[in-house]
This record gives sequence, C-alpha cells and structure tokens, in this order.
Amino acid sequence: MNEVAKTPQLQCRANGVFYYRARLPGDVLRAINGNKREWKRRTSTRGAPLVTWSKLVGKNGEPKKELWYSLETRDISAAKRALPSKQVEINSLFEQIIRLLAGEQNTPTMRDVEKLAAKWFAERDESRRLANLTPADDEDTESLLREDLAQSQSQRLEDLGSYQKIAEALLFKEGFAADWSTSPVRFLVQLIQRGRIELCQRALGEYLGSYGKTYDDIFEVFNVDVSRPRTPSSADYTLKELISDFMQDRSASINSKSVTSYETAFRVAKDVLGEGAIVRDISREQCRQYVNILKQFPSNYKKHRALKGLDTVAASQRAKEIGLKPISVSTANGYLSRFVTLLKWAVVEDKLHKNPALNLSAGTELLAKEDRRLPFTIQELQKIFGAPLFTGCVDDENNYNRPKVGNCPRRSRFWAQLIAIFTGCRLNEILQMRVDDIQERDSVNLFVVRLVDDGGQRAPDKKVKTSSSRRIVPVHPELIRIGFLKYVESQRVAGANRLFPEVNVGSDGYYSSPYSKWHNHFLTSVEVKSERKSFHSFRHNFRDAMREADLSQGISEALGGWVSRSVSSNYGSGFSPKALEVAMNKIRYEGLDLSHLHVEL
Repeated sequence: MNEVAKTPQLQCRANGVFYYRARLPGDVLRAINGNKREWKRRTSTRGAPLVTWSKLVGKNGEPKKELWYSLETRDISAAKRALPSKQVEINSLFEQIIRLLAGEQNTPTMRDVEKLAAKWFAERDESRRLANLTPADDEDTESLLREDLAQSQSQRLEDLGSYQKIAEALLFKEGFAADWSTSPVRFLVQLIQRGRIELCQRALGEYLGSYGKTYDDIFEVFNVDVSRPRTPSSADYTLKELISDFMQDRSASINSKSVTSYETAFRVAKDVLGEGAIVRDISREQCRQYVNILKQFPSNYKKHRALKGLDTVAASQRAKEIGLKPISVSTANGYLSRFVTLLKWAVVEDKLHKNPALNLSAGTELLAKEDRRLPFTIQELQKIFGAPLFTGCVDDENNYNRPKVGNCPRRSRFWAQLIAIFTGCRLNEILQMRVDDIQERDSVNLFVVRLVDDGGQRAPDKKVKTSSSRRIVPVHPELIRIGFLKYVESQRVAGANRLFPEVNVGSDGYYSSPYSKWHNHFLTSVEVKSERKSFHSFRHNFRDAMREADLSQGISEALGGWVSRSVSSNYGSGFSPKALEVAMNKIRYEGLDLSHLHVEL
C-alpha cells in the first residue's frame, strides 16, 4: 500500500501537488444551520474579509461538505510533515466558526490586544527581513520606500479601513468580539497603524544600511515578549535541538534558496556557542561573539585550501590572518537575521525568556547611488544583440560565441534577453513561464506573470519577488517583429508545458540561477561585463525607457511590477490591457537596430 493510501486525508492531485482533504464536521454544519443569517453575512462579499471562510462556501452560498487545502509541495515527505500543522489550523478554524455562530465571543482586554498586535507585528517583520536581506535591485527603491513611509505616516485613523479589517481578522481568530465601541479594540487598530509605520521605517533604514534599529518604543517591548512572561519549559533544551525543531516547523514555508542561508547561519551558531549549549543560558555576549565571527567570515570559505577542515570559527580567524576578503556587511546581516529569527521562535515556543540577539548588527553598508546596478548603453546593447548567439552560431550551448552563418537557435538564451529589455521582467519571471502564460485579452497579446494556472492551481516551481510582481505586460511590437508569437505557437503545437523547457531549475529552486551564471560568461564574451552590469541591467534599461516615454507613475509601476505607493491603487481592478498596450507601444531605444532579427509575419 502506498504512502497516500495509508493517510486518506493526504491526497495528490493530477498536478502532483499534495492536499489536505477534510470533511466539514457535523457540529460545524449544525452551527451553520442554526445561524444561517450570520453565516451568510460572514461569507458574503460585504461580510468579514476572512479568506479562510471562502474555502467553506459552495454553490448558492451553502457550505461545502468536503474541503481541499494545498500543502504547496510535490514531495510526499514534506507533505507528511506539513499535514499535522495544517490539520491543527483547520480544526482551529472549525472551533472558531462554532464559537462565533453560537455567540460565544469574549471582549478582549488591553493585554489581549497587545499580544495580538505583537504576534502580528513579529510575523510581518520576519517576513520583511527574510524577503529583503540585501539592498534591493531596483534603482528607485529608496525613493519608493520614502514615499511609502510618508503615506503610512499621513493617514488618519478614521481612514484606515484596511487596518480595521486586519484587526477584525486577528480578533476573530482568537475568538474575540470586534466591538469598535470598546477601548481595547480601537487601541488594536492604532497598534496596527503604528506597526505599519515601524515596518516602513525599518525597511528604509535597512536599505540604507542601518540594521537592528527600533523606531517606536512599543515595538521594543513587543520584540522582547511577543505574548506573555515565560518560564522556559525545559532546563536542558540544547541549541542543536532548537535548530532541529525550528527547521522541522518551518520546512513547509522555507524555500530551497533560503535553506542554504539558514544552514550557514546555524552552522556558525553551533560553532560559536556549541551545539550542546543550553538555550535558556544563551547570553548577549555570546550573540556578540557570533556577530564578530560573521564580520570576518570569508566568502565561499569551503573553496579555500587554507581553510579546509576548519570549522567556521577557526576558518574566520585563519581567513583574517591571511587576508581573505570577508562576506559583505549586508550578507553578514542576512545570516544574523536568520539567527535572530531562530531565537524569536524559541521565545514564542517557551524555550527562552527573551531574545538576547535583538538589535545587534554586523554594521552598516550604505550603497551609494553611483555603485548600484547600471543599465547597458546603446553601444553595449548593440554588441549583445549583434553577437553570434543572435546572428548565427554553431549552437546555443557550449559554442554560442562561435559564428556559423544561417544557424540561429531561438531558445531561452536568445529570447530571455530580448524579453527582459522589452518588458522589464526579472530573469526568473521569464524562465519559469508556461506556454499558457502568454495570452490574448481584449485583442492584446500579454505576458501574464503569475503563480497559478488558468484553473487556479499553484505551480510549486513558480516564484515572484513581491505580490505586486503578479501582473500583465503587453508583448512589445518589436518582440512580435522578431517572431516571439511564432515561437510561442511552435511550443503550443509541440505540446510543451513550459515556454523554455530546456531550462532546468537550479539547486536553490530558481530557474534563473544556472542561466545567470552562463549570462555572466556571455557578457564577458561580448566585452560588456563589469561589476555593475548583469542581466538585471535590462530591467534598468526598461525603467529608463519608460521615463523617456514619459509614462505615468501608475502605468510604470503596473508594467514593472513595482509596489504602488498611491492610495488610489487599492481601488478598482487596475489598468486595462488596452491602456497598457498604448503605453508599451511608446517604449523605444533610440539608436538600437534589431532589424537583423526580424522575421516575416
């Protein structure tokens, strides 16, 4: 009998993704039938905006008898690890529904709302830190972050409907009544507003190189104690056990690219503190020692013969002696962020009274504007698109730089660079695309940057940088002249699923990783490579081209997938395909001649 058959609630669908299959319990159904009016209010568009309710609603607003929840993995071992926590989550939802429909909700105290806000803030701050471990790639990030902060600071409390929705969701989850006439509930909305401002301040500060700083004193308290005074539950709980439990708990949410960073951070921690160190006894001074080792930690230390066989502490000391260049400050702060997250988790799990690593930093590394990524010049673009890869080469693999007249393979290495400069898409966004991500809507051909297919199923191998990265981008007329739509049709006829099936995913879970390494060699071969130029430079070219075309801020943000700072962007459904097409047709690169790539249409 296979593993799925042994666990009936674990199901694998045709797309290979594992799901938790749950039946709606009888007591939940009885609670719903006993208060149909509240059920309909809660599940209507105007009711409570809780996504968890929508899963329960079937046709005609009636509750479903069978529910399916994605475990977001195709690996059966990972699915089995994720199943228990998903069961706890859904059972908790069922209990909440019963309590709410029975009218069994309590009014929260001030301490209750502080605990709710603390937990909410800690989760958002952790997600923010893990998503932005190094200064962002986009050239205008600093100004956008400043605008975001200014917007969050200027909002009046009575205008914060979105924060009230967050507060309602937090209260409902814990079984509390959202009575807006009470002081604790109003205070919760204020805490969420202040939390939003604090998150914006931290994001801007870390982009400018200032790590570990708290701007609002109330979040200093929240960081130390996110729920209540604690007594550690185990006197001999070790660092090794803590790391093992943490990784098991987070296995379903940590992507493969982040795993390596976690492992390195924790390997240094075990070498500095000792894997047998008692968690409750970890001191501030030990955490400072951890930071000091990170500051002199060598880049790719396993590749240096002089460091072979040494643990991370000895390797760092030896590297300093022989003058090896250490990792960047931002990378060191990234590892420190993982360690801080580990200790935060220990506090939440009652293994540690407070986090001794809070607000420590490996230093600041202000990235000057002149040191950021640069766009390619027109002359450099002409070199790139005039290379044998585009004019005729032996093959597009090992011999891409050896000319051969009449032979021009048009696959990923050909198309990715052209798509990048005429869409601004990031490399991984391009390489992970499916054939059905190229669509026609309102007579406009579009790239659809998304995580799901037309049936709403999540593609486990797809990733986007931020929620705003999900977008539609019209196919530029020059791409059509070069034959991109013909290429897409040939892939459809061939029955291909992915747009570039020859591209393999890297060991970190990203298609872009292997391609990026090759592209650096390609740029060297055409004498364009420099420290400040890479594949991402195409995105800078596209941003400059939008400025030259005098496109509005809203249109530019929509095309490039940048986070919108406009309050009005939260309303409506965004720009139409036609409006985006009109804007895209204005994009030009004066002096760049690609006529040698055109095909007959």
